[in-house]
Amino acid sequence: MFGNFFTGEQKAASAEGQGARPQASPLGPSAHVDTFTRDSLPAREQWPELLLERPQFQYPEYLNAAVELTERMVERGFGDNVALIGNGR
Repeated sequence: MFGNFFTGEQKAASAEGQGARPQASPLGPSAHVDTFTRDSLPAREQWPELLLERPQFQYPEYLNAAVELTERMVERGFGDNVALIGNGR
């Protein structure tokens, strides 16, 4: 499901022999430009076992958080609740 995923920095470091840990990652692709967090993860062997088979953990490969926090909540009947706060609110 997840395949091999390496960030651009990991590929570059590996290609330059700078010690990046080229390994398969259970992380899917990311739209984040800043890869610091992903690049700073511990070695895969140090991760806990991830038990993600339950239905509530089944997400599409790509998830738009803005849509989920606004449009989907309106669809579920929460349209009268404040979802985002800004401009003095």
